[in-house]
Amino acid sequence: MEEYSLPLHSSQVHKLSIIINRSHVFLHCIAIAFLIYYRLSFLFQQSKTSLLPWLLVFASELLLSFMWFLGIAYRWRPISRTVFPERLPEDDKLPAIDVLICTADPYKEPTLEVMNTVLSAMALDYPPQKLNVYLSDDGGSSITLLGMRAVSKFARWWLPFCKSHGIKKICPDAYFSGPEEDYNHDLEFLAEKQQIQEKYEEFREEIIQAREKGGNVDKHTSNSKDHGSVVEIYWYGLDGLRGPVLSGTNFYMKRESLYNYSMHKGVDLTELKNSFGTSNELLKSLQVNYRPSIDSRGSSSTLLQEAKVLASCAYENNSKWGEEASFRYHSLVEDYFTGFKLHCQGWKSVYLTPTRPQFLGTSTTNLNDVLIQTSRWSCGLVEVGISKFCPIIYGSLRMSILQSMGYTELAFFPFYCFPLWCFATVPQLCLLNGIPMYPNVSNSFSNIFIFIFASALLKHLYEVLASGGSVRTWRMNKGYG
Repeated sequence: MEEYSLPLHSSQVHKLSIIINRSHVFLHCIAIAFLIYYRLSFLFQQSKTSLLPWLLVFASELLLSFMWFLGIAYRWRPISRTVFPERLPEDDKLPAIDVLICTADPYKEPTLEVMNTVLSAMALDYPPQKLNVYLSDDGGSSITLLGMRAVSKFARWWLPFCKSHGIKKICPDAYFSGPEEDYNHDLEFLAEKQQIQEKYEEFREEIIQAREKGGNVDKHTSNSKDHGSVVEIYWYGLDGLRGPVLSGTNFYMKRESLYNYSMHKGVDLTELKNSFGTSNELLKSLQVNYRPSIDSRGSSSTLLQEAKVLASCAYENNSKWGEEASFRYHSLVEDYFTGFKLHCQGWKSVYLTPTRPQFLGTSTTNLNDVLIQTSRWSCGLVEVGISKFCPIIYGSLRMSILQSMGYTELAFFPFYCFPLWCFATVPQLCLLNGIPMYPNVSNSFSNIFIFIFASALLKHLYEVLASGGSVRTWRMNKGYG
């Protein structure tokens, strides 16, 4: 059998985690059932003063229990993957890929970091004739344009250097500022490295000068490890169903899935225009063996005109863009909603987290931006959750019930604020006013609350340790200092 016909990755089911997770689900469900029995049993014994806070706490416990039940999906069948890059086919058999890099504000997304991302994408170990890199600047900033001009000059030095020496850390900023990873102490190599570093300093200086008018911007760099064990548990768990959700950045998609179109010859031109608009160049790109022609000044001018047409706000009118093709428009969280629709159509996704970080990103650095971003995400998720596309209803008919539960938990995630607000205020006020919300320690029902509290803490500790964290990480996540 040909080498390239072998699978490029394999999955391993975490049997021990499955046993622990499902046992915990069974015991936790029993405890929650007893909690509900306790609340119902004493509901009608409350005075008029204590009835309202009792109902608020009970409703919060029910909502949290429901959200926890939906989250079972993430822990039902966790898996991990092993990849076999040595099984990749020859260069001529690899598919063409497009790398899309999006930015909007050069002051919140530092231009130097964006340009380093562009250089990293250009330096990927992939056939150059099959690699296309695009930078989309929603803000139309002149700083971004100047940065791209600087990239075009420095790339003439950086790309050959990476290719000729097999550099693994292809982000220039990370390569020159991080610990040394190449052990080639050949004098010729060291001299070339020094020359490239000097060129990079010139590149940095050129971008910093372009930004002087706007001032410097503080930044915070983060990676997947900053998000703790919860994110990894979610992704590994969904990977064991039919794949994780489409979220944020750093993902690859088949063009056929995004376009909702099978690329083959003989499709009616009118049908294509109804789906993808009237751009001839875009319609040509739907062909399997399409190669853009930019060899002559005339063809470059044509492509520029086509790009202006495609970038216009009215291009998608009378087409299926946003409805059946490309990212879906029905939600502010277009990545989540698009991934959900693709899973409903039968597409699968896989999760891979290599030991070496693939990309580093920037996060919000002030409260105002955090609130705006969180509000946008929350509105978008709830927008899907209460629409006709509610995952637990729309999704359960088109995917497994566990996968639809995972999508539903994410869609209803903003509703966590209501029980958290309630538990942060109501019990404390009741304590100050002498209104009992929980049984005395001498009461046997107190064991229910103790068990649920201890069960949740120990389960989270196990997940942190299983994902490579420490007890200190667990304490930090829980806010214990």
